[in-house]
Amino acid sequence: MKRMRKIYYIALKYSYLFVLATLLAIVLSEMVVAASELISQSINTLTVGQKVDTKELLIRAGIITVASMGVAFLKSLSGELFSIKVQKECKSVAVKCFEKVQYRFFESNSGAIINKLTSDISDIGKLMSETLPEMVQHTVTIIVMSIALIRINKYIFLGIIIVFPIAAFLSNIIARKINELAKKRKGKYDELSDIALDNIEGIEIARSYGLESILGKRVSIKAKEILGNEYSRNRYQALANGLTSLIRWVPTIICALIALSLSINNIISLGELMAFLVLFGKISSPLSELPFIIIDAREMMISVKRIEELINLPKERSGSYSIQDISKVKDIIRLDNIGFTYDSAGEASVLDDISMTIHKGDVVAIVGSSGSGKSTLMKILCGFERCQKGEYYLCEHSIEEWNIDSARSLISYVPQDSYLFPCTIAENIAIGFENIDEMLVENVCKKAGIAEMISELPDGYHTEVGERGVKLSGGERQRLAIARALYKNAPIILLDEPTSALDEETEKIISKTIYEDPEKTVIVIAHRLSTIQDADRIYCMKDGRIVETGTHRELIAMDGVYAALYSREVQNS
Repeated sequence: MKRMRKIYYIALKYSYLFVLATLLAIVLSEMVVAASELISQSINTLTVGQKVDTKELLIRAGIITVASMGVAFLKSLSGELFSIKVQKECKSVAVKCFEKVQYRFFESNSGAIINKLTSDISDIGKLMSETLPEMVQHTVTIIVMSIALIRINKYIFLGIIIVFPIAAFLSNIIARKINELAKKRKGKYDELSDIALDNIEGIEIARSYGLESILGKRVSIKAKEILGNEYSRNRYQALANGLTSLIRWVPTIICALIALSLSINNIISLGELMAFLVLFGKISSPLSELPFIIIDAREMMISVKRIEELINLPKERSGSYSIQDISKVKDIIRLDNIGFTYDSAGEASVLDDISMTIHKGDVVAIVGSSGSGKSTLMKILCGFERCQKGEYYLCEHSIEEWNIDSARSLISYVPQDSYLFPCTIAENIAIGFENIDEMLVENVCKKAGIAEMISELPDGYHTEVGERGVKLSGGERQRLAIARALYKNAPIILLDEPTSALDEETEKIISKTIYEDPEKTVIVIAHRLSTIQDADRIYCMKDGRIVETGTHRELIAMDGVYAALYSREVQNS
């Protein structure tokens, strides 16, 4: 099941609707043949001087017409239902797959993800709702009409099959080239989406540093590449259009001449000639269009493959262990000689031989200069990344045993970049909870030092924060993120430099509020060393390793890396 092509599985799930639409298309084509035979018989009757029963002719023609309308309606309905159901489930599966995709995928593919969820899903919708039904209907029409034409005269049918195989062969060559260009186009649009996303998210930096022209040039270069690709694609599309005309007109002329010659020589009757004209009118368009509908379908299959790639991305590992009551657990977190390296070939270890034991109720600080591995360690503690060496134990069980959702339910995480959703303040704080406890919201906001600011807003806790919290300052966003973590009330709090945008006095107040709860185990990457002097234990990191461990006083007495960092901070202040 893991390797199964899920979109094909979805299409197979609703294939009964597609089969029904195909059968109805066959019935509809047979009705056209029946109508042409009715016309042929009537004309032949008139040419031999016999009287045609007009009333009976109109009744039979009316029955065929009404029945055709009903069949056409049911065919269209079943085809649309097939398309809607497949599209809906494809979108649902594609979006749902992100819930368990490995964290690192999201760090560098935002534009590609957006492009796939919009452009590629749209192409799949078009494939299911238009291209595939047209392909099947044209195929059915060609088969049914060809059988009817052969019944009239086999020589007429020869005029069709002379040109069609040649055109099909040529169209296949064109299709391969168009598909190659389509793959390149999709990739370039992914790159353009990434650039556009950078331009939007980095708008403040771009304007403050005068980077508009540089960023605009990046967009322009990529747009020119896309345009060049489209020029090439359009040239092949023009060839395809010319081939369409060839398929449409050459067989028409050949078959018309054959039919006329056969009629003059009394090999076919006038009625059969008229039936031929009706049937050939129905078959000529599908014959000329089918090869290029197949080209379109093959191009859209690129989108199917891209969505399949998205759906089949590596998922987070997750075990089955789960626990809610950790009151009897002594070691909340234990790391035994863990090591971590990103995927780049030959890259040095980001973390090497990291060991620590954190007891329930401990306040632990992790410090070190930029690039020492602090944030990577925090990602491992959250389960975003998995260590390649050593063992990570959460509540005395290996992280590999844990159901990852259950493990994260024990953790309140405040990242370095405090993300806010485009909803109200209260909804942001109580995110993930169905019902908002307004009293609890106010309480945690007081602890986070933001209640007074919120009370001054016209809509208070119902104030919309805007996209990514753009209506708030950096410090206000950080305090709301802290309030969110407190609202979750998880026993473990992980803080990745959560107060870097706050003034020192506010930071001390908030830090004291967070650290004073004896039931909470707090692990903090410290921005200011002055706020973690009362921590139970401080781990000082350098080049991916823990080089010093102890309390603030013990580390100062060592006069090593930590003491140097602290001395530098005191001098700067």
